[in-house]
Amino acid sequence: MMVNSNGSSRSMDYASEPIVRMSNTYLAPGDMEFEELIEDIELGVYIKNNMEWNIDDTRWQHRYIGLEAFLIEKGELGRPVRNPVLEITTGDFLSSIAGADKTLEFFPGTCGKGEPSQGVPVWMGGPNVRISKIYLGVAPIE
Repeated sequence: MMVNSNGSSRSMDYASEPIVRMSNTYLAPGDMEFEELIEDIELGVYIKNNMEWNIDDTRWQHRYIGLEAFLIEKGELGRPVRNPVLEITTGDFLSSIAGADKTLEFFPGTCGKGEPSQGVPVWMGGPNVRISKIYLGVAPIE
């Protein structure tokens, strides 16, 4: 029986088993400037990029560790912070979005899954988003 591809499984090469992977998904840009996203934040963290991200197979539990991140104090970017960690569910993340800027940028990455592990090229990105009422673990760089 022949079935048309639905694009939900990929493998890293012809000899590897196809694994169900998330399709390309990103948030649409908003109508704010970046400065507007942070202007009324008393104390927060801007995670510019990450060094590690993990999303479980059900796409519900997320964990992100920032690589380049800065403290936000009284609406201004301040000193760097070391390895901020955000652990959040998909529902909490989506319901915590308080704004998105006009930026729409994408970056290459690798989706690693399977046993033995397979790495498949992916793209990630989107606008800067402001999420509120979440807990974030951080350690300021001294």
